[in-house]
Amino acid sequence: MAQPASNIEACLLCGSCELEVADQLSGKEVIALWKASGRSLSAEALLPANENTPVSLYHCKSCGFRFYDPSLMGSARFYEELMAGGYYAGERPEFRFTLRFARRNAARQVLDVGCGDGAFLDLAKAAGLQTYGVELNAAGAERAARKGHQIVSKPLEKIVAGDIGGGVDLITAFQVVEHVPAPLEFVSAAVNLVRQGGWIVISVPNEFRGFGLCPYDPGNWPPHHITRWRFQDFERLADRLGLKIVGHGSDHLDGATLQDFIIAHNRLAPAIGRKSYPVSDSAARTLTWFYRKLGCKYFVPRLGRSIYVILQRQGPPEKMS
Repeated sequence: MAQPASNIEACLLCGSCELEVADQLSGKEVIALWKASGRSLSAEALLPANENTPVSLYHCKSCGFRFYDPSLMGSARFYEELMAGGYYAGERPEFRFTLRFARRNAARQVLDVGCGDGAFLDLAKAAGLQTYGVELNAAGAERAARKGHQIVSKPLEKIVAGDIGGGVDLITAFQVVEHVPAPLEFVSAAVNLVRQGGWIVISVPNEFRGFGLCPYDPGNWPPHHITRWRFQDFERLADRLGLKIVGHGSDHLDGATLQDFIIAHNRLAPAIGRKSYPVSDSAARTLTWFYRKLGCKYFVPRLGRSIYVILQRQGPPEKMS
């Protein structure tokens, strides 16, 4: 049963004070989940939380947005330990989705926020776009710069148009917004760097799959993630910032992904004394085999790993030289 919220005063998205605690783990349980997932993170990486700190998932009763205490966001130590086992994705469905949109709309420059070692920028450069990236991790920034991308290593809010050639047509933030403590301010900073009529593409983990299918995936809890997103949350964000949604997409919930979620939940939930699904790993493989053969992924749209939206800055496009 949901309980009244404490500590947090207002929704990070709509500002409402009508909050409740939808779920809660202790810091000790979060550490146990990382260990059960195969990542042995230190207690120091969890700071400022400790083993006894309650980690609460807040639910806004006004708009439905779900989020955590922003002060629990990951430290540099946390990401150093996490990256030691590999972190950056080499390919994501939203990369191709974005490049198709960029080609259709004749985008000429792109700024990828949280670009890592430049996986998306490599594709964008090959497609003919001028590439800029934002990356705070020194190793990732260095690798991206060696590939010929212009990299800025400071927070988005401190970047000015002059750092990126006067502004860009397109800004991308793949799997980034869910990590930041103030999503409205983050997207607002992106708006200030994209030209009038330009676009911001954001992809995030899908709240429906994350909370519904594998709710105790530690990657969906602090210190890794601070916010959880649905399509309707982006509608509210766009309304608050005066943006227009001009496109959206999502990953399919394919059989392999569904199987991964079931097996992962059955490994994670018992680690903190929560219930697993009443199926064995072998039964899960059999069930998802039928799921694949019947083409069920086409009947359950928007339930895959990620969702993505294209936001447009309002106003006529600036004339580009």
